[in-house]
Amino acid sequence: FDSPKTCLYYNDLFIFDTDKRKWTEIKKPPKAPANAWPSERSGFNFVLWEKKSSAGIANFGLIYGGMRVENKGKFSDYSHVEEDLWSLSLPRGEQFTVEELKWRKLQAKGTVLPRPRLSMGMVLHKNQLVFFGGVEDIETRWDLKATHYNELRFYNLVTQKSGRITLESEMDKPRPPLAPKITKVEVGYQRCTVYFTEADGRGLPILSYTAVARPTNEKVHGNSSPLTFAGLNNGQKYTFFVAATNPAGKGEYSMASEQVAPTALRNTSLAPERYKERFASKKGEFKKRKSKAKKSEKVQDDGSGTENIIPTQLENEENNEEKQAEHAVDSPTPRSAAMVCLDAKGKMYVFGGNFEQKAREYFFSDLYSLDLNRRDKWEVINDINTNDQVWYGSDEDDDEDDDEGDEDEDEDEDEEGESSKAGNSKETKTSEHKGPVPREDESLRDFFDRTGKKWLALAKTTQGDGENVTEKKLRKVAFQMARNAFSSK
Repeated sequence: FDSPKTCLYYNDLFIFDTDKRKWTEIKKPPKAPANAWPSERSGFNFVLWEKKSSAGIANFGLIYGGMRVENKGKFSDYSHVEEDLWSLSLPRGEQFTVEELKWRKLQAKGTVLPRPRLSMGMVLHKNQLVFFGGVEDIETRWDLKATHYNELRFYNLVTQKSGRITLESEMDKPRPPLAPKITKVEVGYQRCTVYFTEADGRGLPILSYTAVARPTNEKVHGNSSPLTFAGLNNGQKYTFFVAATNPAGKGEYSMASEQVAPTALRNTSLAPERYKERFASKKGEFKKRKSKAKKSEKVQDDGSGTENIIPTQLENEENNEEKQAEHAVDSPTPRSAAMVCLDAKGKMYVFGGNFEQKAREYFFSDLYSLDLNRRDKWEVINDINTNDQVWYGSDEDDDEDDDEGDEDEDEDEDEEGESSKAGNSKETKTSEHKGPVPREDESLRDFFDRTGKKWLALAKTTQGDGENVTEKKLRKVAFQMARNAFSSK
């Protein structure tokens, strides 16, 4: 139970009689030991188990996992994730006594899943618990980092063995490597050196590594750690990412490095005169890259192995890769809180879920199925469409993370925020007098989904055709106009 003042967790047990429409509480025995009853928790998994043996058939209710928040002080809360598995004996007859309902701990923590995980999907198939997805939250002093999964794991209730389920399609299909981890970044005169760990090639050799610097999107390629960026702007803040490539393709980029800036040393061994002549033409190049790039692709090489790719071209390449990946989706992506169920023939269905990335949270409506008898491959019933994903909140925090110091865009957003607050601004006037009218029974999100294209067209008329008017800014202005119209209905 969560309220503005307190958050309470329960471990009480109730039974609902569907014939009499009546609840009955099963109380914990007053002298029962602590390990005779599950601890307080929320968000756990629950399934029914019909156990067949030589002695007959017995029914059990199984719960696994869950979490609770423990208060460690006035300003200190600690999230505790449960990893234990419990069974509740369920009498088969209509008449039974309370004493027949007994809890029993089947396994302690760490024996069902290798690491604590929340918001998983869980079904029971042939005496095996099958888990899908979930999220692992790692708390630091100031932050909470979430890792989402899309793997399948099992726990056999009879043999008490557990492990990862590998589909036949995954055995024959080579996969790109996992992301390496950046360990440190050293700075020097107009240069930064990125150190990282060796990537896991998933059984295949690593062919190369690619490091990218944000916000300039400069790339450096190499065969091992470290990789050095030369010709950077002294004092400019950079963030670096590293990805590995194996014969199956290029893997995902690593987590962002710490934000660093090259040092502006004078004439030393690190800053000879030839560097000043060599990179004199780069003065002001950073601001030029933020302007509208030419349609033709341009890749500049300063001889140091660094490719300077115009940001617009890189974004186009990334967009093309995303579109190709969108059509190539053949299994559920990492997620938590997906709805999972099993039919009578042993086919498991996975629907929806959510995924968190920094300050943003995405919700899915895709649908997949998997035959747990054959375990060959996922079947896509309704695939994911990233074009339907719409961000409705403020993303200024994400801009700082994604662009890492993109001051010009931050200034644009500040100006936009001021214009949206002004009651007599062009956007407000347009939304009040020329925009669509919300319906009585729809929410702000539904209103914008239905009329978004019209608001984008109106936003273009108010912003003009300047170089600083990006599609991202137009979408934010359009949503603000829709919000003004919605609030004035």
